[in-house]
Amino acid sequence: MRVVYRRRREQNPVHKRGKARDIRIGILIPIPYRAAISSLFLHYAYIALNSLEGVVAYRYVYDMASDTLESLDTSEPITKLDALLVSLPFELDYVSLARIELELGLAPRKGFSKPIVIAGGVAPSANPLPLTNLVDAVVIGDAEPVLESIAYAVADEPSHAMKELEDLNCIYIPQTGGKARRCVAEDLDRAPHPVQQIVPLDEEPVYGYGLRIEVSRGCRRFCAFCLEGHVSIPFRYRSLAVLKRIAEIGLEYQPRRRVVIYSLSLFDIPHATQFLEYLAENSIEASIPSLRPDYLDRDRIELIYRLGQRTLTVAPETMVRDLGCAIGKCVDRERVVELALDSFRIGFSHLKLYLVLGFPCEDTSRSIDEVKRFVEDLRRLGISRAKFIRFSINPLIPKPWTPLQNLAPSHVLKLGSVLERAREVLTTPISEVEVMDVEWGFAQAVIALGSSRTSELIMEWGLRGLGIRGFREAFERCREFLRYVDSGWDTPPWIDAVEAPLPLHYFENRFGFLSRSLCSRR
Repeated sequence: MRVVYRRRREQNPVHKRGKARDIRIGILIPIPYRAAISSLFLHYAYIALNSLEGVVAYRYVYDMASDTLESLDTSEPITKLDALLVSLPFELDYVSLARIELELGLAPRKGFSKPIVIAGGVAPSANPLPLTNLVDAVVIGDAEPVLESIAYAVADEPSHAMKELEDLNCIYIPQTGGKARRCVAEDLDRAPHPVQQIVPLDEEPVYGYGLRIEVSRGCRRFCAFCLEGHVSIPFRYRSLAVLKRIAEIGLEYQPRRRVVIYSLSLFDIPHATQFLEYLAENSIEASIPSLRPDYLDRDRIELIYRLGQRTLTVAPETMVRDLGCAIGKCVDRERVVELALDSFRIGFSHLKLYLVLGFPCEDTSRSIDEVKRFVEDLRRLGISRAKFIRFSINPLIPKPWTPLQNLAPSHVLKLGSVLERAREVLTTPISEVEVMDVEWGFAQAVIALGSSRTSELIMEWGLRGLGIRGFREAFERCREFLRYVDSGWDTPPWIDAVEAPLPLHYFENRFGFLSRSLCSRR
């Protein structure tokens, strides 16, 4: 792995020289710069920490393709910092972190030493155990309530600093165990939101240029497969007045009048349509996230088109109504046909549809046939534009703190032939298909549902390179203590590490309901 100091040409960077006695904190997003710059945590933490007296913060990103750790603000080595904050929203990012730490001599973590490594994000908030040996602490839940306390705590000698972190209650300490509660920013209107966001001048961010706005957090829908919807409760959203103020101020620092909206379920927000209308009336373009089909109508589709978006992204997950109702997406093929026709007639270039295959007792042949009939309906109704429909089809990946958490990770591997059939059947002149490689889905499930010993697998994988071959080799080496991979958990280990987001009986009862609903129809 190469380590380089690579300052980018940027608009709105933070200029803080720092003093010799300042607390030095790194912010690591272990993904390439173009993706990392779209992380709201990166903007928030960088601005917030540098606004504190006696604290200076630096940014780090990691390019997997070239195996390069890039320091964006300083030539000072990570090993000289007081703390390293690592944002890990996805399980496979843990492997990049492992590779970085192993190369820098920071892993495995034994005892407490500087830099103190502190992780956070949706995935580790659900199950911090796979990060054992890689981090000293995991923030469970939201960062805003504890970021300043963390910054000043890490100035102390490591053992004292860890005691201060443990006293915050919503931080899990792998070396001491115990159960952590969740940090919750209860009122998003009072929570800080970065407005003077950094703009790269030479590399376009993955979601395009624009002001990133988090309009809501969590989701009230509790879809059976969704980790974030279960662990990010309660559902919260910013008021219309606050959203307008963020847009008005933030766009002054942007070269383009465009916003990128972050929300799990946009139209569950009572004033979502009003906010989008405000943007359109003020000639502000917008990037809209994936949407639930049951909240879309022609007026809202037209509004999204007016905002400059040319691909409408919808997540029905399935077009079999009884399955959809069981998992939390109660929609059928006919409704999605209506949405497709509206989006085509309004002028969208593409309709992107997210689908999932592999629910317990699901008749996958029926599921694929319903989608095939959907495509045939569109052709019959006159849609002939090449590749107008873009399918993204994923295997069901069981995640902690969802009703499907007791499924074995090996369940994912059994879906390879199903996904290939979907690709073959659904690729037509008007539709193209992207499917997830089940080996990558399996690796994700192995980590997501892992125990503390899973960190050994992650480190082995990091040593062997980040490709799927490295995973296979590491998995074979660690297979003896990965029994849950084939059998699942009777009692998931993460329930002793973090407080349950919902009563424990909910998960068992919801899984029972899901199984009865689907298996009785086979």
